[in-house]
Amino acid sequence: MNRRIDIKSLIIGIFGTICAALAMGAASSSSPMPYGRFQLVIQEVENQTNQYVIDTSTGQVWRCTDDRNIFYAPKTPFEVSEMAVERESDLDSRLAAAIKITDSNMQNKAFAAIATYAAKKGKAEITKDILNKITQQSEKNQTAGNCAYFLGMAGKVQDAIIIADTINMQELRNEILLRIATTSQR
Repeated sequence: MNRRIDIKSLIIGIFGTICAALAMGAASSSSPMPYGRFQLVIQEVENQTNQYVIDTSTGQVWRCTDDRNIFYAPKTPFEVSEMAVERESDLDSRLAAAIKITDSNMQNKAFAAIATYAAKKGKAEITKDILNKITQQSEKNQTAGNCAYFLGMAGKVQDAIIIADTINMQELRNEILLRIATTSQR
């Protein structure tokens, strides 16, 4: 028995099979949300808990302040600037926690971390005040160097120089002053 295959039917069959496979593949490859795109931030301020959901892709922020967990629409630029004010009170809260630490080494490390954080935010006066709380000289020198550099990067060059001048290790002080002098503001 000799069967003959029609070429036209064969081509149509192969083409139909390829189209069906492509259609199934396209339907199953819907891109999932990227892992870590949304961040949940919980903040307690004066017996009130604020919850924020941040879309790290677009920068939109949703806020929930009531007990029903209803998230309100993304914040306007003005509301986002209000959040920056809340962060400054967060800095005060961190400082209050560091002051309560009874172990002097741990307290110095906490003050160093808070001073560096304040310097990165360009808050020169707060940075100077916190640096004065550090009692261990080597920790103070290193932290002052870091803070001076970050303040210089934030455009607070005069404050950076004042802090660098408090470093009593000449080599470190010179290195920091060189970095301040030769690094442009980012």
